[in-house]
Amino acid sequence: MDGRFCFVACSYLKREIEAVLDTDKPVEIISFPSQADGPGDSWQSISSLFAEADELLHCHSELLGGCCTAANKNPPDILSGMDIHRREQCFEYFLSKSLLNHYYSEGAHLLLPAMAADWKCYLERNGLDRETAKAYFHETTRKLILLDTNSDPKAPLYLKEFAEYLDLPYSILPVGQDMFRLFIEQRILQWQLAQQLDTKNSELNFAEQQMADLSMAFDLINTLSASKSEAQIVKRMGNLFTMLFSPSKLLLITRDNGKVNGRYSWPEELIEEKEHFDHLAALDSEYEKLPGGSGFLINLYYGDQSLGVIEINGIAFPEHLDRYLNISLTLAKVCSLGLANARSYERLAETSDNLALALKAEQSARDALKCQQENLEELVSERTADLRKTNELLAHEMTERTLLSQRVKSILNSAGEGIFGIDQQGSVTLINPAATSMLGYSVKEMVGSDEHTLIHHTRMDGFSYPFEESPIYKTTKDGKVRHITDEVFWRKDGSRFPVEYISSPLSKHKRLAGAVVSFRDVTEQRALQKSLHQANADLAEYATIASHQLQEPLRLISNYMQLLASRYRGRLDKDADEFIDFAVGGALHMQHLLDSLLLYSHLGSLPLTMSHIDCSTLLISILESLGGEIADAGAEISHDPLPVLYANREHMQLLLEHLLDNAIKNRADRPLKVHIGIQQHGAQWLFSVADNGIGIAERHMGKIFGLFAQLQRHSAYAGVGLGLALCKKILEIYDGKIWLESNEGLGSTFYFTMPMSGEKK
Repeated sequence: MDGRFCFVACSYLKREIEAVLDTDKPVEIISFPSQADGPGDSWQSISSLFAEADELLHCHSELLGGCCTAANKNPPDILSGMDIHRREQCFEYFLSKSLLNHYYSEGAHLLLPAMAADWKCYLERNGLDRETAKAYFHETTRKLILLDTNSDPKAPLYLKEFAEYLDLPYSILPVGQDMFRLFIEQRILQWQLAQQLDTKNSELNFAEQQMADLSMAFDLINTLSASKSEAQIVKRMGNLFTMLFSPSKLLLITRDNGKVNGRYSWPEELIEEKEHFDHLAALDSEYEKLPGGSGFLINLYYGDQSLGVIEINGIAFPEHLDRYLNISLTLAKVCSLGLANARSYERLAETSDNLALALKAEQSARDALKCQQENLEELVSERTADLRKTNELLAHEMTERTLLSQRVKSILNSAGEGIFGIDQQGSVTLINPAATSMLGYSVKEMVGSDEHTLIHHTRMDGFSYPFEESPIYKTTKDGKVRHITDEVFWRKDGSRFPVEYISSPLSKHKRLAGAVVSFRDVTEQRALQKSLHQANADLAEYATIASHQLQEPLRLISNYMQLLASRYRGRLDKDADEFIDFAVGGALHMQHLLDSLLLYSHLGSLPLTMSHIDCSTLLISILESLGGEIADAGAEISHDPLPVLYANREHMQLLLEHLLDNAIKNRADRPLKVHIGIQQHGAQWLFSVADNGIGIAERHMGKIFGLFAQLQRHSAYAGVGLGLALCKKILEIYDGKIWLESNEGLGSTFYFTMPMSGEKK
């Protein structure tokens, strides 16, 4: 508990306590509703007051009770720490019990000033109007008497109003407050006496503990000067100051030749937090008190040199700070002497050890010198031979480097591609004749000049090209090789030309020093590509026209041959029927061949409609369209969960249809099984179409993706020879690849790749 006193009383007695209480005393008053107007259980309201008033739990409290507590039995546990003064009537605090009984025998109704002031509320709480109040009081009361304590000057007026309201006589009995004041002051004085006794006992216990600590401290002080190890001194210093002052935190730094060479803390976990020690090293006076009076810093001086600083923080009794400081200053001198002695002992021991080691080393050196003298001539001879050999190798290496430099210079000058080098600031350091010829600058104009400003300043579209965005500049910073195919360089005359170049890092002494750029003019290559593109377009157009021109006579031949077959089959001889069947089959085969050729010629030349395709859904559609062929072959087709690709739907449908059709056509005599698998392979999807068909011999694998490649001509497996070529051309559009793994007679597996992003390049 803290040093406070609290009276708990009903609202009527609270005013009387306030009237007699000296304002300079550390006393608080807390009230609860009065139960004087009826037999109520006030313990409940007082317990609630205790639970809500936090100050009651932290100070000495006493309850003054009259009829509010007289009828109640034992108080609840929550009030067990409170002193309770119980009277039958609260008037007993002001008059003797015998005098009160006298007035009650005469039929008097007694009132305190606070009760008189509260008469209207009293009637309202009990539900009494004037008539019922008069009837009640006239039955039990002959006279109203005010016990006037002079706590309220208006109390006589309230008494008069109450008496006139009830039509009863009244009188005023001056009782004064001396008796009540004596009771109140007695309770406060007894509490203060108990407080002083507790304080004296605490001080006595503290003094006894101090004597014990001092006795142990003197023992520690005696051992300080005898310690020969700085670690022992530090440990005993920590024990000494902890025992004397019981600080919450004890820090120590030690210095040697002005530099901090050790940090220590009690408790030990503080050693991990460097910020606790920063202010210790800054102390340059003998001592310094900490803010708030919680402790102090002391410098450990030996002569004029500081051997360390100790911080004593959070002492148990800060009121004795100055006394602790004086003791600590005296102890600091003993600790400093102990530190200095320990260091002297340690240095003396180190010197002795070093001297012994030096003597041992000297003897070893003498033995070694003797051995060296014996082998000196042999060693000189060997070293001379090694030096001669090294000189010969050095001369050979210099010759080789000269030849290599001449070769590099010759290669650089004779190279057909332009080559130049720059440093990390972008200045040209070297350039070959091919580069100066293409750019129109001389070597003198280029070397030492800013490469970007001369030849790389503007993009192909005419907009400025910032130096920081240049791939050449980036190579000088990150050391990565970059191959660029779609930029331009600018000549001295202001003209530009398209280039393809490779920017490679240039190192010097294993450090990135710049970049070397090899470039070539791709003007003719671009023109050739344009011509090739136009030729392909013309060829596709020619194939389209030729296909349409051939379709009509082919259709006419096919129709008439089918007409001959329907009208004259069986009328002619058996050879004629067979010839007609051959002619009809050949016409249909020719028509299929023309359709496939037209499709192949247009692949990659027409604009594509791209979309996200669920390959699992697409496969279901393909299996439905091939349902007849699958049923005829008795094939069992399975597949893994297939991904979603961003591609042209017709391309993917043709690709899967031809691979499945190829498996059906090349089936063996056993039941056909086909499985479509999928794996993630880097940034690509790896598809596989595996069957247990007839397989392909290894010698034929290089031919199957060519145009009109048919390994089973004029047989049950024959097609037009364009299916796998179409698959290969489709995959080239997406930068994909297709290949085959097969065992003849056991089956084949076709593999192909598609980018995971699915973006067409």
